Amino acid sequence: MKVDALLYIEDGLADADLSVAGEFVPDTLRKALLALGVFSGVHVTAPASYSGSLVGTPCFNVRSDRDDVS
Repeated sequence: MKVDALLYIEDGLADADLSVAGEFVPDTLRKALLALGVFSGVHVTAPASYSGSLVGTPCFNVRSDRDDVS
């Protein structure tokens, strides 16, 4: 069975908000989750207002307001 993980980027966050101690958290989480060997893939979802470095990368999805869980 294929199992994927989903990283949810909150509305209003920018790349600076997603970095800690010089590490870009989505990249760090993606590597750690894939290293577990449990997940087939790691997807990232962000609102249309997000314009950071994740845009255009593989497994990146833009969600609309109606897809938002908030």
